[in-house]
Amino acid sequence: MTAIVFSKDRALQLDAFLRSYARFVTPRVPVDVIWLPTSSRHARAYLDVFARHPWVRQHRQGLLKQDVLDCLPATGCVAFFVDDLVFVRPWAVLEQPGLSLRLGLHLTRCYTAQAVQAIPPVTITDGIVQWRWADGAGDWGYPLSLDGQLFDAAAIRPMLAAIAFTSPNTLEAGLQRFFGEFRDQWGCCYTESRIVNVPWNRVQDDYDNRFARDPYAVPERMLSFWEQGHQIDLAPLAGVVNVSCHQEFPLALEARPCEVLKWVG
Repeated sequence: MTAIVFSKDRALQLDAFLRSYARFVTPRVPVDVIWLPTSSRHARAYLDVFARHPWVRQHRQGLLKQDVLDCLPATGCVAFFVDDLVFVRPWAVLEQPGLSLRLGLHLTRCYTAQAVQAIPPVTITDGIVQWRWADGAGDWGYPLSLDGQLFDAAAIRPMLAAIAFTSPNTLEAGLQRFFGEFRDQWGCCYTESRIVNVPWNRVQDDYDNRFARDPYAVPERMLSFWEQGHQIDLAPLAGVVNVSCHQEFPLALEARPCEVLKWVG
């Protein structure tokens, strides 16, 4: 399996994702980060992050479509992630197309729609929840997410090749043309989600997505926090029982240790 992570102007948040990944994910699988800085300061911050996580394969974004196709494995699964995700529980890697790491039976609200979402009819076997995507609403009926969703790499390659995209948001939007091929398939997740998306800020202007609008967390200020030697304190998020895939939490910072963080999985 390969994990592909998208990041733009969020070195502080990418570092948090990678630290949570290193803590909670076993065994180690290849991680490719496609990163896009819009200034030399952002670029320097990213290089700091990669120096602290030498196990990451990093790719400065060029033509995103080609970057993604180059990172896509020939066989097995690919998991897509974005840089404002955080792992909050252990994940023993399961190569299962259709597996959603963001869903869990406590997900009863859709943040993007600001609405209640019902849990669809499910079966549970050995801690794995299964349901038909067509039976779900909100996040439970959205199989083509880039937020911790696993796909068969060989099956999704022609889909990626067939659509035009220049950003993660336009990639996810483009994939929706294939919804009909997924709606009658079975999705699966754990009873408790493995990741949560913390929308502290927004760095794209493709879509007017909801986010926390906290002035403390605007991208340039987050960059300054990194430059001043801080990192996101992940302790308050570990084990959290979130009610939506995207959930706002206060931004907590701590001093960044000096040593390079090695993989211990």
